[in-house]
Amino acid sequence: MYLITTYGIALMGHKVARWILCLIGFYLQVVGLVIYPFVRTVPEVVGPGCLIGIGIGFVDGLLPVLAFLVDTRHKPIYGSVCAIADISFSFSYALGPLIAGAVMANVGFKWVMWGIGIIFFLYAPIISVLSKVTVKDEEATVRY
Repeated sequence: MYLITTYGIALMGHKVARWILCLIGFYLQVVGLVIYPFVRTVPEVVGPGCLIGIGIGFVDGLLPVLAFLVDTRHKPIYGSVCAIADISFSFSYALGPLIAGAVMANVGFKWVMWGIGIIFFLYAPIISVLSKVTVKDEEATVRY
């Protein structure tokens, strides 16, 4: 679902503000994370897994907005945004399992998933700060 959604966001990102899509993505992930602990069979995993994958695809569509902000407010180097994103992904893949194993041993799988959902729910409104960046601004400053 992540791959399909990422392609769809690339097509839809010029019609709808990307920060709104990112906000929707965060809340889709919250719904998937809240439902996940109630799953009891393998076919039931598909629903919450799809919600989480779609949400990640929506959030990933925010990278062009971040690159635009770097271009207009700092040094116009698109690679720095991609490098920061790659470093954060790598850091989370390395550190996440170390922390999650210890936390899950103490509080359980259900509360780990719900805790992540609560963090995402509280963090999502911060994305509205990017509402001042519009698609028209992005397209007007495109450099070839």
